[in-house]
Amino acid sequence: MSIRQVWYRWLVVAGLLGCNWAATAALATTLDDLIHAAHQGDVSAQFDLGVLYEQGSDGQGLEVTPNYQEALQWYRTVSDRGYTGVKVLVGMMHESGRYDAAGPGILQDYAEAMKWYRSAADQGNRSAQFMVGNLYDNGHGVPQDRKEAIKWYRLAADRGNASAQYTLGNRYHTGQFVPQNYTEAMRLYRLAADQGLAKAQYSLGLLYWEDLGKGLPHDLVQAYMWLNLAESQNTSESTLIRMDRERLARTMLPSKIRQAQELAHNWKPNVVIDQR
Repeated sequence: MSIRQVWYRWLVVAGLLGCNWAATAALATTLDDLIHAAHQGDVSAQFDLGVLYEQGSDGQGLEVTPNYQEALQWYRTVSDRGYTGVKVLVGMMHESGRYDAAGPGILQDYAEAMKWYRSAADQGNRSAQFMVGNLYDNGHGVPQDRKEAIKWYRLAADRGNASAQYTLGNRYHTGQFVPQNYTEAMRLYRLAADQGLAKAQYSLGLLYWEDLGKGLPHDLVQAYMWLNLAESQNTSESTLIRMDRERLARTMLPSKIRQAQELAHNWKPNVVIDQR
């Protein structure tokens, strides 16, 4: 099963639908079984069918030719039954577009994406709140409005969305569209870093390392730990993070490096599933 499929099943469905996936998986051993269960009103089968048509595979042996219109139909069926989080998936499909050689696909439509995000955001879904902020930030589907973007980022961050926490932290760090505040930047980076967001871990590590003269704690052990954690996630910035970590290591005692490595080894993410 792909990482994205794991995210679909657990962060979106387990958190938002509260379904028993084992029961559905046991019954839906063929595509016909899954379609039958979906048409009988099984919400987890309906969602699984949407994932299957979008991904082309459910990661458990079922495969189909991707059909994004069909996927969208099933996602909308689930969202119409009151499952707010699935509205975010519908919005994502409209925001990025889905192009299908075997069918009409879905045209990119920021305004339609905003409609779905805003509906979920107004119901308190933090992922949707972040998406609304991002569209206002970039002027996609709505007139660009940085103040409105910050408002939605703050709502999402307060509800625990790691991307919003990082984005808002970065704004306070750089002083873009908010008064510069290093202490608030560090607080927000830490919240996102604690959830395992690599770029927040990297930014937090740099703040612990740098002596900005702004009242922030200067802690090389914490800096090394967070850079180590960020690098271990193998993102596009991993090479740059490794170079910074190695540069930092040259300023530290071996005992302090070992201490930081032990902290990184014992670290566990604090991820809270959005229930709306």
